[in-house]
Amino acid sequence: MSDYKDLRNRLESTPCLVADLQSGQVELANQAKASIAMATQGPFPTKIVINVGQALETFSRLQNIGKDDREFTLREISEIAGMSYHLAYYYVKQGIFVPSVRKFRGKGRGAAHEGRFSWSDAFVAGVVGSLRRQGLRSEVLAKVPPLFGKQVKKKKRTRRKATTSDRS
Repeated sequence: MSDYKDLRNRLESTPCLVADLQSGQVELANQAKASIAMATQGPFPTKIVINVGQALETFSRLQNIGKDDREFTLREISEIAGMSYHLAYYYVKQGIFVPSVRKFRGKGRGAAHEGRFSWSDAFVAGVVGSLRRQGLRSEVLAKVPPLFGKQVKKKKRTRRKATTSDRS
């Protein structure tokens, strides 16, 4: 099944993405739940609703995107997400953007070292970019890819200082 059909089937019953700016909660919802979320807001809105089902249809019709199984570079992902290349690379390091076609190889430059992203990775990058422009923090943005079936790599960090016994 193509990336487009897989995403379309996934979004069939829950075509809306609801993000709460105050709590940082992000979820896929049906049209009724999204309408309730928008109607129950106070005078200063704290929730964002994106009709990702409709966005998927529009995205698939964009020139040079299409519904094919095209591969994307990180530079193209950054353009789709509407952010700088350096910020997109930071999101790769944070595990928000994960190349599903080919992982990054080594520390060199060029096509042999660069990761490749799938069509659905590109769509998710567009959703993440849209939410980022609305002011959501990267901790909240990391919750978006799993909603679309994308695995986010969690980096383990310890606050423990290295001791002399750790060095060999």
